[in-house]
Parts: sequence; structure tokens; C-alpha cells
Amino acid sequence: EQVAQWCLTEGIVVMGYSTLGAGKPDMSLPAVEEAAKRLNVTPAQILMKWSLQKGYVPLTKSVNKERIVQNLQLDFELSKEEMEALNNVDGGVPMKVCDHSKQFGLALYW
Repeated sequence: EQVAQWCLTEGIVVMGYSTLGAGKPDMSLPAVEEAAKRLNVTPAQILMKWSLQKGYVPLTKSVNKERIVQNLQLDFELSKEEMEALNNVDGGVPMKVCDHSKQFGLALYW
């Protein structure tokens, strides 16, 4: 979180890689399911909106036409309490950092 906030203050775009990838438990977390139910949207929409409200860019992929349309329907707001609840869960899987330092000649600071 600290690295992401620093990036945002420096004008660096923070992107989520494989944010809704298969095998992740994120969409069934209670905080996600409760917000989805209150707003009558999908858990995937909740996670994308959470990313956007934090200033991040979620990268998603789908071959399903219905999901592609849903991914664009983010015209709702998560409450402060929902954002806090989502901020306080880790999804149950470790974070993965993609190290491309050798390809771009830049040091990876973590």
C-alpha cells in the first residue's frame, strides 16, 4: 500500500495484473459479497470499482460478452465503510511482484 500511494503521488499509474484471475478467493470474501449484494452488482464489479476508487487501474480480460459489458458498468460508488472493509482483507493469497528489471534496466525496489 505504501509503494502504491507513493507511485500515485509521483504520477505513476498503479495497475493490477490478473486482478480477477481464476483460482483467487477474492470474489467470495464477505466484504466483497456484502457490497455486491447491497449495490446489486457482481463481485468482479466490486473489485474493479475498489481499484478505481483507490486510483489504481484494474486490468481485466474476458471472452464472455456479458462479462465484458459488466466490466464497463461501474457507475456506482462504494461507501467509505465498504472501502475500509475491502482495504482490510488480503484475499488469502500472497501478492506477486512481476520483476521486469532486467528487461528495462531499472532496479526493483521492494
